[in-house]
Amino acid sequence: MDAERISTTGTSRADAGEPLMAQKAAAQNAKRNLLLCVDAFKRKAEKIPNSIKMEGYLPDTLVAYTSPAYLADGSVEVGASMAVGDVDAVAFTRLE
Repeated sequence: MDAERISTTGTSRADAGEPLMAQKAAAQNAKRNLLLCVDAFKRKAEKIPNSIKMEGYLPDTLVAYTSPAYLADGSVEVGASMAVGDVDAVAFTRLE
């Protein structure tokens, strides 16, 4: 996290015949990770728990994605970020 944006990445394994599905899965993983980062930011937590269940809504209009990167191990990585000023628009509930 930096002062203006919260950023993270998501990865997925690319199957030989389904590269677009791997991109979509990586973007979904990045968005999920971004939701966890927003939770940590709001709670001022320094460490995200290893196991957490939550339901949340993160509007796509607030998320900026990077272009997919194809890594040497065959996986796909996509970055996701959002402005710190938009964290109040994210709704989520921890299911503890």
